Amino acid sequence: MKEPPETIAEFHEASSFSFKDRQRLFIDLFDRIAYDFANVNWITLQELYQATKHLAFTALDVWPALVKSEKAIVHFFLCFESATIARLSQQVSVNWHKMPVHVWVEGFRAYHQYLLQTLPEAVVQIILQQKLQELEIGYSLKSLAQIIRYQVLEEAMSPEFTVCQHSLILSSMIQNVIFGSQGIVGLLQKHQNRVPTHLQAELEERFKLLPAPLRALLPPVPQHYLRPLVYLPVVLAFQSVHPDALSLAELEPYPCSCLIGFDESFFEYLYNLTQAYCWLTRTP
Repeated sequence: MKEPPETIAEFHEASSFSFKDRQRLFIDLFDRIAYDFANVNWITLQELYQATKHLAFTALDVWPALVKSEKAIVHFFLCFESATIARLSQQVSVNWHKMPVHVWVEGFRAYHQYLLQTLPEAVVQIILQQKLQELEIGYSLKSLAQIIRYQVLEEAMSPEFTVCQHSLILSSMIQNVIFGSQGIVGLLQKHQNRVPTHLQAELEERFKLLPAPLRALLPPVPQHYLRPLVYLPVVLAFQSVHPDALSLAELEPYPCSCLIGFDESFFEYLYNLTQAYCWLTRTP
């Protein structure tokens, strides 16, 4: 078998190489063309999907490679139908909560400029708002949508978002959702000791590496069995704003999805609060 090149210009050029080499070449290609919305490879990918949509996404090498390119995942979200995006998420384990905020912002900004080449601003706004609603409703990424609206569409930040920069208020909100308060049933009351304990050691280790002001927002959690549920949204939210700060390679998709799915409303609430705090208090 001949030696593979460093890069390829189109998908078919990788067909004669090993699976490992094909994946490397595909990921590199996806990273390079992600924000080139008119690139011929995206037309090829759309045609490939239409011809093979009766198959699982795992049946073709190109889809697992796409999932490993953060920029390409954002392109896929922007340009494919919501049902197709949901299907890919289920079959190839896309963890949307690990995606860096800056990659989302860059992708939306590039798509905005691309659409403006052929469409009036009013129409472009409608298209982007629909995608932002999909982030909020379909994936519960409410704080991310706020950030994109502010940075790409130059909209004002909502009071619900900006309040997250105030540590005392945020700390009280987090304590209430974990331990409960008058009128609020907390995580402890809802589940007691009937919770999954995936990744307990890994998450406790990474939580200790978070900045002290962020860790101080959370009350001590003496119930060790609750810690994975509490720490996962905080760790992922921090990583989304500071993607180079921690290594999350050991956090495998399946146990993460089990923890998220066990109490999605709790995860989403704490994730969005923490992401907003991390983004609003970041150092430029």
